Amino acid sequence: MKILIISNYYPPHFKGGYELSCYEVTTYLYEQGEDVLVLCGDYLKNEPDNRSNYRVVRKLKYIDYLSDDYWNKSKVEKDNYEMTTRILDEFEPDFVYFWNQQYLSLAPYWAVKRRKIAHVFDIGDVWPLKYYREGFKAKVKSFIKRLLPNFRDAKMEVNPVIILSEWMRPLFVEKFGSKEIYNIPRGVKLKEDLQINSKADDIKLMFAGRIEPLKGLELIINVLSGLQAYKWTLDVYGDGDEDYLERIKLLITEKSLGQRVILKGKLYPLDEAYQTHDVFLFPTLAKEGFGRVAIEAMSYGLPVLTVNKYGPNDIVEDGYNGYKASPSDLSAWANNLKQILSDKDLLIKMSNNALETVKNKYDIELINKQRYDIIKDIYYSK
Repeated sequence: MKILIISNYYPPHFKGGYELSCYEVTTYLYEQGEDVLVLCGDYLKNEPDNRSNYRVVRKLKYIDYLSDDYWNKSKVEKDNYEMTTRILDEFEPDFVYFWNQQYLSLAPYWAVKRRKIAHVFDIGDVWPLKYYREGFKAKVKSFIKRLLPNFRDAKMEVNPVIILSEWMRPLFVEKFGSKEIYNIPRGVKLKEDLQINSKADDIKLMFAGRIEPLKGLELIINVLSGLQAYKWTLDVYGDGDEDYLERIKLLITEKSLGQRVILKGKLYPLDEAYQTHDVFLFPTLAKEGFGRVAIEAMSYGLPVLTVNKYGPNDIVEDGYNGYKASPSDLSAWANNLKQILSDKDLLIKMSNNALETVKNKYDIELINKQRYDIIKDIYYSK
């Protein structure tokens, strides 16, 4: 089968777990003997890429959504439509696998839709909402776009679709009329012979992610400022906007945590960091489709403390492999941290439970096979 992968970004460049998962699934499909080609945005188009044995075409352009230049937006959509059409003509795919289309416009989707090629969407976050508008004004703009030569269509049908957690199902049914919905989470590679036997008195906490308001780092720093009687350190991995980083540094200083909260900068891969820490903190305030970083941490035996909504709510079983709390309930976060900082036996038990969770639910071989089976089912049912 010839499978075309379309994504806004693709490794070696990535913004997060979405692009990494796209790479892993694509590589898996190639290893199963399928003929795969990746069409993605032109970021890093001139950089050498020796990661894959299959072809990666980095020629789609990005739209500046903040610009009022509709002529330029129309041109980008036209160029992306024509590039996708050219690839469809050259490669002649049997199946198209859509990943994140944000910043590309929907032009690649329209090109595929008009060819009536079997396809599926893999939704790692709610990017389709960027193209969804309600109200009279939105309907008028949609009608006008259908009349313009460079805007090929105005309606997107997100179907069939793979979602990562159950909270997304009603959203896609209501907003996009999705009917064929498959709930398959992300996966990680199991670690061989990893065992949790003991913990030091000084608990090493870990945070990893982009340093921005929606990732919840301020929440954690404020909570930890009231727990200085306990033995802990927090290492923060990630980068972000310089102004916001300065804000975080100021908060650390104001809370007198300069010796206990350490900004480590961006690190990838995070394997070595996972190996040297005890607990993973995932206080996200965003509508996370899943939370790949959480299961990565759990695969190294790190219990996860996170929020009780969206994707993380499906991953963490409260009191078993971590704790969950509302992002607005700082006292609950403090109590959960106290439990895990003061009871090493509980920490060891939760660590082993985290490993067991990954083994039973998030083994990447099992997860990739499920996606592969869906592709074949959709293709052969057309």
